[in-house]
Amino acid sequence: MTIGVVQKENQNERLNFIKEKLIYHVPFVKNVNSKLYLSKKLLICKSGTFEAILYDVKDWEILTDKELTDLGTTWNHRKEKYIAFHLENGMTITTPDKLSPLKFRYATLEGLNRYLQNPDSDKGYFYLTNPDAARLYQELKKQNIDFQIKWADNDNDPSMVEFLVKDFIIYSSDKYPDLHYECYSETISLKSLLESLNNKI
Repeated sequence: MTIGVVQKENQNERLNFIKEKLIYHVPFVKNVNSKLYLSKKLLICKSGTFEAILYDVKDWEILTDKELTDLGTTWNHRKEKYIAFHLENGMTITTPDKLSPLKFRYATLEGLNRYLQNPDSDKGYFYLTNPDAARLYQELKKQNIDFQIKWADNDNDPSMVEFLVKDFIIYSSDKYPDLHYECYSETISLKSLLESLNNKI
């Protein structure tokens, strides 16, 4: 699942275009192996608010800025080419925080569903972007270890998640080996990470 944010500039016009045309567009990504092209669902958030709509992705196509203008966009486009997702089955949800990521993020559908089932007690599920982050999240909860979770501030890696456990800052990313994390600039296995946490907490 991909998370996108409708920025505050021309926000009403952008939201109306999405609702009327059921099209959400993002700047073209050259890498055809990007997760973006595999998106089955899109969570489109209204920047600076708790409001979002979850859509199914019917299909996508590449459109130019002129083609988007012909379809009804009224604001200036900064790029010449865009990926345009055709949407269906919109469902309004409330996000755990006011979201304003500058670029799109990924999340697991399982994590989103768990969050929606119990949004007050399981807010962290919303931020899970990859299976290894979900595994660490579950292990920390199972061991009753207090932690915080958020998207890492890394525009080059939308899968990166940051866990804060006491003085430990732990990063999880699709780019690391399976069930490995970064802590204190070292790559460490899940087993070793949990041992370190239990020894020092």
